[in-house]
Amino acid sequence: LNHRFRHAFAMNLVEENFSPNQLARRMRHKSVSSSYKYYNPDEEDQFKIFEQYRERIGEKYDFRL
Repeated sequence: LNHRFRHAFAMNLVEENFSPNQLARRMRHKSVSSSYKYYNPDEEDQFKIFEQYRERIGEKYDFRL
């Protein structure tokens, strides 16, 4: 149960656009790699993250496949 709470906490921070370094600090990990085990986005989460990234960089790049 504790792991589920940590995973949900980590995913909420990722959705708030926390960087991997910020995520590690907030979760009180010594290294960034420790935080990645809690970062396991599903396809919907991956799409949201991609869309946020695309909005941040604007129309500079063409992402059409």
